[in-house]
Amino acid sequence: MSRPVPKLLAASLTALLLTSAVPMGYAEISATANAEVLSSEQAKKKSASTLAEAIQLARSCFDIPPDYDQFTSNYETSDKNHFWSLNWSCQKVGEEGSINIRIDADTGLILNMFESRGGGSMRPDAYKTRNISRQGALAKAKAIMQKALGDEQIAEMELLDNSVDGVQWSPWEREGYYHFEWRRKTNGIPFPGDGVSVSVAGSDGHVNNYSFTWTKESLPSPQNLISVQQAVETFKNTPMLELQYILQEGVHSNPKEKRQAGIVYRMYNRADGNIDAFTGKPITPPPMFYEGYGFVGGGMGGMGSGVPENAKWTPQEQAAIKLSTNLVKKETALAAVMKWLALPPDSILNSAQLLDNPDDKQGPVWSFYWVANKSHEMVASAAVSAKTGELYRFETFTASENQPGQMNRQEAQPIAEEFLKTVQSKKFSQTKLDNYDMRNFVRADGKNMPYQTFRYRQMVNGVPFMQNYLEVNVDTVNKRIASFTSEWGEEISFPTLAGVLSPEQAADKYLAYSPMTLCYTTALSPLDAKTPKLVYKPVLKPGMSGYNSIDGRTGQPLDWNGQAIALPIRDIFQDTRGHRGEKEIKLLAQMNLFREYGEDFHPDEEITTVSLLRAIYDTHFGKQDGPLSRDENVMRYARQNNWIDANVKAEDKIDRLNLAKIIVRYCGLERSARLSQIYKVPFSDADAVPVEGIGYVVIADALGIVPSQEGRFLPDQKVTRADAAVAVAKMLNLNPDL
Repeated sequence: MSRPVPKLLAASLTALLLTSAVPMGYAEISATANAEVLSSEQAKKKSASTLAEAIQLARSCFDIPPDYDQFTSNYETSDKNHFWSLNWSCQKVGEEGSINIRIDADTGLILNMFESRGGGSMRPDAYKTRNISRQGALAKAKAIMQKALGDEQIAEMELLDNSVDGVQWSPWEREGYYHFEWRRKTNGIPFPGDGVSVSVAGSDGHVNNYSFTWTKESLPSPQNLISVQQAVETFKNTPMLELQYILQEGVHSNPKEKRQAGIVYRMYNRADGNIDAFTGKPITPPPMFYEGYGFVGGGMGGMGSGVPENAKWTPQEQAAIKLSTNLVKKETALAAVMKWLALPPDSILNSAQLLDNPDDKQGPVWSFYWVANKSHEMVASAAVSAKTGELYRFETFTASENQPGQMNRQEAQPIAEEFLKTVQSKKFSQTKLDNYDMRNFVRADGKNMPYQTFRYRQMVNGVPFMQNYLEVNVDTVNKRIASFTSEWGEEISFPTLAGVLSPEQAADKYLAYSPMTLCYTTALSPLDAKTPKLVYKPVLKPGMSGYNSIDGRTGQPLDWNGQAIALPIRDIFQDTRGHRGEKEIKLLAQMNLFREYGEDFHPDEEITTVSLLRAIYDTHFGKQDGPLSRDENVMRYARQNNWIDANVKAEDKIDRLNLAKIIVRYCGLERSARLSQIYKVPFSDADAVPVEGIGYVVIADALGIVPSQEGRFLPDQKVTRADAAVAVAKMLNLNPDL
């Protein structure tokens, strides 16, 4: 996979033997750079009741390139609200793109704008061409907001300061797009769900993403509220966090060893951290209206059991054949299912398959499907372990879902538990009912639900293990089991609870990253989504990535897969102030690169191959965490894409010759570099450069990325982390003064 040659590098290569690369100029952008169709005041007063008005309003705020000459529109109505959806697109080969703008037809407020270029909203090389300062981009974003919104909304907006120690931070800025957020603030209280966000390209200042949300309903008056200290006590006493064992997704130990579970504190309460600011009680959303359930599916066909004599088989084939001869017969597996299924009279067995799915933790299974004889609609499905004959999944589909139930949840629970004691007595004895389940719905008429779902999680050391559970769906109309699932995986090694944080300590750690905050919200229940409430809830600190759990021992925030997330980026590495390359290193710090030592950089330390490659790898794909960031994965990718020679090791220290090779190869210039005979070597130590390396060092020097020192290239000199960082910043064409 070759990298496209950046314009700067291509231009420099042309003049390679004559001059070194000249940095691109950096221009400031005016807040009124785009051509205007309406003035700001006209835009605010203009309605969008007609398509012509909507188009005029959209063009007054956003620049629609001439090549975007394909246009479509939709008029939508939703709950007494009316919207225009306007779409422009460009079909030119290599320049494909689209712009979508959504406008409130009643108020003339622009709700959303989204631009997609070349298959995505953000160009992969956007970080290379940041020519606009943050101040210029902010002026552009403010101008858009002034045109798109009314005075009432703007008066209640505050710009979020997504900064830590003075550095403005957001994931978009790592990719060359400045991202700004204004949040609604009424009565001095933030409303996180309301506000506007704008993304501005650092290359030319065009807006590629705009989103506006505003609640029209009146907000509660902040009178007679509890204190934040009382809210914190409620958070701790409820409790909102639960200690859990989890498996980190994508992290696998030696296949011959048991997988190791991690231990976390996770936000696991129906209130989701929301506390009524008036009463001090957790706000538990009501159940949602009933929706249908899915079913098990898929298949690979059956297996024969006959083994021809004198046949030649591979070891894998022999193992599969040996396994198949010891599997449960179809009739035995079917019998395990039929004692529980209540099939309609006209049902027929439509499919019986023996599935050998290596990714299924249950192993080989018998899969069955029943359909109605006349309509051929599916009426039931089931799966039985082909190794043990254990029933681990079935589901029936009947008309019961349209009828009111004959029992409530408390009455249905004994049916579920008696069933589990019969089919999974050993596993059931290790479980406890999960009362968090959000799928327990209500009927609009208030009558009993036709189904009740019960999930029982495995308990280890008194702590629930999230991946192993038994789940039963009770048909409360016919008073029988409608479906059953056993998700119980391979053998797991569970750590002891020694050193685990106490619940109070865990709450303090969690709230350190998401402080308890008084705010307005509507995101409590889909049944009451438009009624604003005044609550205390944990709100992320600026610069923090979203998380819902913390490490059970350290309190480190974890992502949805149980991996540690990057903490907010600080101003600069603590040991680079006043050091050469400080500005370039600071830019790379904002991109979260070279973070092997946390808040320190170790600028004078000789850099290893894998450290440099990981920085380049992360600029290529975005910052990687977890398994994707492992040394072996980074090295494998670098070898596959010819960034390094095959014999280079991860721990090898980089010298200036190999730095030049990596840079030139990454930039897609190796073909030119191999023509060593065409280059005039301008270094006094030319004899020290091997013949096969001449093209690389001349190109790297001419581009100013790995420059000579006092006329010498010094190919064998080891590269420090500071020098490597400066080279990477130059390679990415980052302007340290922006």
